Amino acid sequence: MRARPALLVAASAVLGLGALSGCAVSAPVPTTAPPSSPPPTIDPGVEVVPTAAPQLRPGGTAEQNKLYWDAAIQDYSGRFGLGSTQTMIDQLANWGFDPAATEITYDSTAIGIGVDSIEVSVRFGDECLLATVRNGRYTTALMPVLGTGTCLVGETRPVG
Repeated sequence: MRARPALLVAASAVLGLGALSGCAVSAPVPTTAPPSSPPPTIDPGVEVVPTAAPQLRPGGTAEQNKLYWDAAIQDYSGRFGLGSTQTMIDQLANWGFDPAATEITYDSTAIGIGVDSIEVSVRFGDECLLATVRNGRYTTALMPVLGTGTCLVGETRPVG
């Protein structure tokens, strides 16, 4: 019995498609799970207010002036490194600190050797803003006035 050519072609086509379907490329399966929550967004109803630069409050407390003190000492240290006692005195006066309330250590020893740090303070009532400046680095603190009525221990340079 002779097969019909049309039937033979159809059967071959079905078998060929079946064989090719095993070769089809499947979509990749993700290896990580999608995020469970959407990324954060900025709420357009919230106003972001820039922080104002600290300001000196001459009649204020040491605590009220601490941020301004820190900014002033940071500026000094960044610009002058250790600098000198006179430069520090001048800069503190330029920033508005009262020279009469300022104490500062010498920038050289009694025999003329340069020091590795300068300590400075400004008194506000019964509290002191203190700073130690050492070659481009600084530390600040707020401390009570000493029993001697001063802010710094030892001999200090006259300021005003």
